[in-house]
Amino acid sequence: MSKDKNDTATPKTKRGRGPSFHIDDELFTTLWANHNREYSKKESTMDEEALFRAFQRFCFEVFIHHTDIAKAENAGCDNVRINDIERFKDKLPSLFDPDTGEMNRDPYGAQSAIYNFMYERVHRKAESMTPILKKYNPRVEEPIGMDHYNWKWSKERVLKDQASKFDF
Repeated sequence: MSKDKNDTATPKTKRGRGPSFHIDDELFTTLWANHNREYSKKESTMDEEALFRAFQRFCFEVFIHHTDIAKAENAGCDNVRINDIERFKDKLPSLFDPDTGEMNRDPYGAQSAIYNFMYERVHRKAESMTPILKKYNPRVEEPIGMDHYNWKWSKERVLKDQASKFDF
C-alpha cells in the first residue's frame, strides 16, 4: 500500500440552505379554497396583471397566516406550527430595521419582499397538492393567478410595455 494515501476523510461542507418555511396542508388548503372562492367570479374579466396581483395576494396571505397564530386560528386552523420570522432575517432583511436588527413595527408592510420569498414555495406546494386533491374532488383548481406568478418579470410584459409607447 502506498503511504501517500489519505487515511482521513475530508470533512464535507454544509450546504447552507438555511431554515425551512413550513407550510401546513390544512391551513394552506383553507386559504387556497377561500382565495379561489373570492376570485372565481372575477377571473374571466381579469387581465394578466390582475391575475398576477391575485396570486401575489394569495402568497402574502399564506405568509401572514403561517407567521401569526391569531390569523391561523381565525382561519379555523388552531393546530398549526407557526414560523418564527426571526429565523428568516437573512432572506427577508426588509422586514427588519437595518440599524437595530429588530423587526419593523409592521413586518407585513414589505409585501414585495414577502412575495419574492414565498412565490416559489406556494407554487411548489400547490403544484404538488393539486393532483392529489383532484382525485377526491374534480373541482379543485390551482390557485387563481398562479399561471401568472412571473408576469412581473416576463419578457412578454416588458415588450408589451415598450410597444405601448407607440399608442398615441
